[in-house]
Amino acid sequence: MGFYGLLFFGVAVGAIVCAIAWIFNKQTKFHIPLVFPSICVGILTIAAGLMVGAWDGMAISIIGLGTLAFTILPVGGIVVNQYQSKKDNGCR
Repeated sequence: MGFYGLLFFGVAVGAIVCAIAWIFNKQTKFHIPLVFPSICVGILTIAAGLMVGAWDGMAISIIGLGTLAFTILPVGGIVVNQYQSKKDNGCR
């Protein structure tokens, strides 16, 4: 599996973790922000890749980067939309 395959696999892992957190929020009284579990899993995966080292560790770290990308891209989109909505309303 190449770089982009591993990255896409990491994005899929982030989506699965986010879906599990969403189901957990629906089933219990607790409310976990959906991005928090993906960030934790991504950071732990990158740390595991650094501990393994060599080519296998690099592959594991790329999966962790994909998991973080799944988290950062939607959050970045939300921030940009909020900024644009404030800008359109005349607030500065």
